[in-house]
Amino acid sequence: MLSCALEFKQVFPRFAQRDSNYKFLPSDDDWLRLEEVYSFLTLFNEVTNIIPDPRNKMVLINFAYQAIYTRDEAARQTGILLENLKNLYKEYLLMLIQQQMMWNYDKMMSQTVGGSSAGLLVSGRNF
Repeated sequence: MLSCALEFKQVFPRFAQRDSNYKFLPSDDDWLRLEEVYSFLTLFNEVTNIIPDPRNKMVLINFAYQAIYTRDEAARQTGILLENLKNLYKEYLLMLIQQQMMWNYDKMMSQTVGGSSAGLLVSGRNF
């Protein structure tokens, strides 16, 4: 997406001239920052594709953070990243558990008389 924005950099001012509702025209500083971020992310993507083992990617992140932040701030940012990754994994697991429970419930309901919750009452089963 960043590459597309950079490719159409000259279109944004023209769009702002045509549409009076367009209020978010990036400044020259914004474009400069975007180019810097794009360059960094392009390089980061290339390097991470070289390193297939996910455990080694944290080594790369630690290295990058130490280049960007002070040592203490790099450690703090790494901790924040790890905590966010753990939370994301927990959400993923919860979603899988919920899907499995729904699949089991649907399967159970399809095996009842009539395939509905009323079938549970008619059959006299307690679930």
